[in-house]
Amino acid sequence: MKRILHAALCLALVPLGAAEAESPTAQRIYSDETQVGKIADEFFDLLKAGKASEAYDVTLGSSPLMKGRETDKQSLVEQLNSAIQIYGAVSRVEQVAEERQGAMVIRRRYIAQHEKMVTRWQIDFARLPGGWSVVYLGFDDKVANWD
Repeated sequence: MKRILHAALCLALVPLGAAEAESPTAQRIYSDETQVGKIADEFFDLLKAGKASEAYDVTLGSSPLMKGRETDKQSLVEQLNSAIQIYGAVSRVEQVAEERQGAMVIRRRYIAQHEKMVTRWQIDFARLPGGWSVVYLGFDDKVANWD
């Protein structure tokens, strides 16, 4: 079974206003590159705890481009929950690759160990005018196709 989360690559191309940036649900945007790892760590910690909706919120959930797209959010959260139900809880996560496109894009790949399977995750970060933000999140389980 192959499940891939597809969030729009352009989700965070619009900078947040000051009022949105202060709200607890505002998309995480950071100017310090070390925050890229913190975003990923928080996402996987929430996934390990079985909190798919909160994990989504940490990465893509409050992007201005996602406003009013509850159906898309629900679909992504259901895919996260489905992965946990099918493969079991995430017990361990390991970063296995990082690719950079200049100074503005970082793509990180992770392997997550579940009770019954391993999955590969990709999180793309972009440096926007307000700092670093997640612009893509996806996963798959086709180990034979991983290079």
